[in-house]
Amino acid sequence: MKKLLLILICFLFVSKIKAQYVTIPDAKFAAYLQSIIPAAMNGNQMDTTNTAVTTLTRIYVENDSIGDLTGIQYFDSLKTLDCGNGKYAVAPTNYLTSLPKLPSALDSLVCGNNKITNLPILPNTLKTLKCYQNPLHNLPALPNPLLYLDCSFDSLVNLPVLPNTLIYLDCSFNKIANLPLLPNSIDTLTCRNNLLASLPSLPTSLRSLDCQINQLTNLPTLPTLLGILSCNNNQLINLPLLPTNLNYLNCYVNQLTVIPILPNSLVLLRCDNNQLTNLPTLPINLAFLGCSNNNILCFPILPNTLDGIYNYQQGTGFDCNLSNNPFTCLPNYVSAMDAATLAYPLCVTGNTNNCPASQGIFGYAYKDMNSNCMRNAGDTNLKNISIQLYDAVNNLLGQTYSALNGVYDFPQTMGTYTVVIDTMGSVPFTAQCNNLGLDSTVTVANIDTNVNFSLTCKPGFDVGVLSTVTYGLAFPGQQFVLNTIAGDISQWYNLTCATGISGQVQITVTGPVTYFGAAPGALTPVVGGNVYTYNIADFGAVNIMTAFNMAFDINTTAQAGNLVCINIAVTPTAGDNNVSNNNYSYCFPIENSHDPNLKETYPVNVLPGYNDWFTYTIHFQNTGTAIALNINLVDTLDTNLNLSTFQVINYSNKNTASVNGNVLSFNFPNINLPDSVSNPLGSIGFVQYRIKPKANLPNGTKIKNTANIYFDYNPAIVTNTTVNTFTTSTTGIKEIAAKNNLMVYPNPANSNITISSLTEFGIITIYNALGEIVLKQNSNNKQEKINISALPQGVYFIKTQQGTQKFIKE
Repeated sequence: MKKLLLILICFLFVSKIKAQYVTIPDAKFAAYLQSIIPAAMNGNQMDTTNTAVTTLTRIYVENDSIGDLTGIQYFDSLKTLDCGNGKYAVAPTNYLTSLPKLPSALDSLVCGNNKITNLPILPNTLKTLKCYQNPLHNLPALPNPLLYLDCSFDSLVNLPVLPNTLIYLDCSFNKIANLPLLPNSIDTLTCRNNLLASLPSLPTSLRSLDCQINQLTNLPTLPTLLGILSCNNNQLINLPLLPTNLNYLNCYVNQLTVIPILPNSLVLLRCDNNQLTNLPTLPINLAFLGCSNNNILCFPILPNTLDGIYNYQQGTGFDCNLSNNPFTCLPNYVSAMDAATLAYPLCVTGNTNNCPASQGIFGYAYKDMNSNCMRNAGDTNLKNISIQLYDAVNNLLGQTYSALNGVYDFPQTMGTYTVVIDTMGSVPFTAQCNNLGLDSTVTVANIDTNVNFSLTCKPGFDVGVLSTVTYGLAFPGQQFVLNTIAGDISQWYNLTCATGISGQVQITVTGPVTYFGAAPGALTPVVGGNVYTYNIADFGAVNIMTAFNMAFDINTTAQAGNLVCINIAVTPTAGDNNVSNNNYSYCFPIENSHDPNLKETYPVNVLPGYNDWFTYTIHFQNTGTAIALNINLVDTLDTNLNLSTFQVINYSNKNTASVNGNVLSFNFPNINLPDSVSNPLGSIGFVQYRIKPKANLPNGTKIKNTANIYFDYNPAIVTNTTVNTFTTSTTGIKEIAAKNNLMVYPNPANSNITISSLTEFGIITIYNALGEIVLKQNSNNKQEKINISALPQGVYFIKTQQGTQKFIKE
């Protein structure tokens, strides 16, 4: 009987160790497992011997509303467990209060933003631990292989011994008063928002130190490899010697009276809210300067890298905030300054604070309202005036545009330069005064701070078209606004030169779109099919920026790549100083869903030797979760483009533009662009410019351009790369612009082309490349639609009473 009982006990024991199924108590976790290892699941029962369980290496249940991970211990091969929530989420969606025993092979654990009060014993294979934003009061012993530890936003009062392998530590937003010995392996230390009164000796390997928002009164010796130092919001009264490799220094909100010598490597300096009375010499590559709320009377020369473009990786500029200091003048202007800062005068000898006199080339473009050939307070500031800088041997050094207040600057060192505003071309203005410093060409010796240009309207007028662009991206089923700048061209520069001139603006739109109506603030056209006509009594009284804006719905049947083409004709031509801009055509493709930050070009494909405009449009949208305070665009122009022909022709928001070498910069300071969720239309912006290629480029030449878009301090969003191809067998849209009033679009075309002119045609004749007539018809109209589907692919010529127009058929 005893023997039988013993056998029974053994039988029961064997039965227990051979059990295959365990219960997964959390329904959400069970549902997740059912989706990734269905062969091992039977409802909420999991077969622990199934190979799907024993071989699984990754479980990712972030934000899955899970409260219990019981069952995780059976995944013997698990390497990665992510059961956290977003680090800065308002509230967690997982709500774990504890973790079960962890698999012994685990090397990465992410359990941040839960309600975990204690962590279990960590496997000795663990290399990554992210346990941020939990009510943890302490951490278990850390395994020796650990490389990455993020325990920020917990309730820690101390840290355990740190393993000698650790290279990254973020223990910010805790209650830590003392740090343990830091291993020499660490290259990134973030200990902000704690109770630290001092730091231990820093390892020589350290490259990034963030100790802001503590109680520090001094810093230890800084490692020579340190590139980033954020020690703001402490009680520092001085800084140690700065390493020669330092790139970023944030030391604002302290009690500093002096900043040490700044290394030439520095690209960012934030020293706001201290007790500074001066600044040291600023590095020539400084990109961001914030020194507001100090006691600074005089500033050193501000480097021209403060141009409104900022990139942590490349170290190119962003901002310049000098506000709330008792200075009365500036050493120079830089394009990153806002209007309030630009209102300060430049320092001259004997100024109030005895600051050094300013250096560089500065001035204004303005209209002299009292004709005294001096810029006075009542004069009209002129914007968008292109100003070019040449050296003594006539090499183009750079180009900028006058800002809204008329100011421009070239922060050059001593030398001889020529500053040029071209009044001889197609612009509607001319020089008003011919004194030195006021006429259209000025030679500046050494330094000059008063190179002003007084401009006024040319005799006659210039009505025409400057630009057309879509405001909002063209997606099927969506609506966009066609923004057209047309009418009195002088208004683009803040002049009014076509007062009393009457005429007509006619816009023809072809493609898969339907007219919705006039945009807010625009005139209402007379609609005839796809032709929209505006009869203008006085061009001088019509706002060129808003008058001709129209809203269109894109047909739901439209396909990506379908073309929308716009042809614009402006009359009168009699008496017009510049008839070359009376006609304008532009085509753009329908897009499908993609990144709304993109770059467009028109035309795409051209014939060899093409020497007319390429138009580029950079679209941007704030798809973040908060307002974008500043937006900056940088675009390196292709070496096959003629930089001297660069022109800004349209933009959604005020900005400053400059070309240094072949690097084009647009700065939108204080744009305050809403996010796309709260204000979809308001979150969109654009800038448009045009430039001609170098002469006689051969077949096969490709012109490539890519823009970088910076939203505040975030890394660049890189747009698509536009490609303009010089080819004899084009497959894109191209119009070889005639120097007359004849327009042909779309071009190339598959089936139909539209020909338009300001006068009636008479006979329309189409020739092939051999000079043979392939189509001929009579016309008494100003616009004709011609079916060319029967023509083979090639290059053709159109002859009318207006002359000859070349077009390409796909």
